[in-house]
Amino acid sequence: MLLLKPIRLRTRQISQYASAASQELSAPKAVSTTPPKGLNFYISTLQTRASVDQLHKLHAEILKTHFSRNVFLLTRLAHAYPKFGCLHIGERFVVSIIKNPPFGYKPNAFTFTFVLPACVGLKSVKDCRRVHTDVLWFGCEYNEFVITALIDVYGKCGNLSSARQLFDEMLVKKTASCNALLAAFVLDEKFDDALSLFNEMKKLGIPSDTITMVRVLQSYASLGALQQGRWVHEQIIRTQMVVNVQLGSALINMYAGCGSIEEAHHVFEEMPKKDLIAWTSIICGYGMHGLAHLSESLFLRMVSHGLRPDAITFVGVLSGFSHNGIVEKGWYYFKKMP
Repeated sequence: MLLLKPIRLRTRQISQYASAASQELSAPKAVSTTPPKGLNFYISTLQTRASVDQLHKLHAEILKTHFSRNVFLLTRLAHAYPKFGCLHIGERFVVSIIKNPPFGYKPNAFTFTFVLPACVGLKSVKDCRRVHTDVLWFGCEYNEFVITALIDVYGKCGNLSSARQLFDEMLVKKTASCNALLAAFVLDEKFDDALSLFNEMKKLGIPSDTITMVRVLQSYASLGALQQGRWVHEQIIRTQMVVNVQLGSALINMYAGCGSIEEAHHVFEEMPKKDLIAWTSIICGYGMHGLAHLSESLFLRMVSHGLRPDAITFVGVLSGFSHNGIVEKGWYYFKKMP
């Protein structure tokens, strides 16, 4: 119920804007020679909104036009809200389109790939099934992008059986669809299934990318399989795959989780770009191994680079202190937690 409060407040604001727009339209005015605003105008205007209030006003204006029934524009509008931190407004707006489609609602593959991610944010299998029904009804069941999105949504919503069934029924399997199912397996802690799928990819000649390797490394880390993790690292180097922050962090977590903190540190130092996730990974790795002073040293080095630690970073530092019974410093950092 608490989450609905800001949504109701925003809805009330939009209604107020719409009411003001209605009064303005009803007032007597000179005949305007300005041509009516078209779809392209609203789409381009969406991209230039600088605040959530401006977005609300544009939303209200759209609701007063015949474009209030244009699913493409409404979907783009819904996806504009998260940019201003209004994630739930955008998600619920998309779902409202699904539940109460405008007259003449004729979505295509592009529409579905926009709509489906909203179901992930709400963790709603029911809404996902409703969209899946529409996918079948409007003949998009053979579109690889739509099916990949459905696999991803079902997996992230916890319905692994539906995700697996859709994947098995695909006539042509590509990297993106494999990655979607890999993510579902890892999320559900089915690490052996994830690695079996990875082996199947190799047999079928389906290329791996950084996302694939991240999921495989997560699986080996959870299973404590250091040698296999090293093999994956060798493949990354051999194929000259770019080690971005996600892949670098996955390598750090794998080495640290499998007991080789030295190799984890080497990967960290070799990374050309380090974000908060990478710093947190190595700090937690040292903390996990009870190397409190090294963990603290990296923490201070990170702060000196202008990065603000989050709760997980603090937990990594505190873990090192707890392993060594260093109570005073533990309390010092505990009080600094956000």
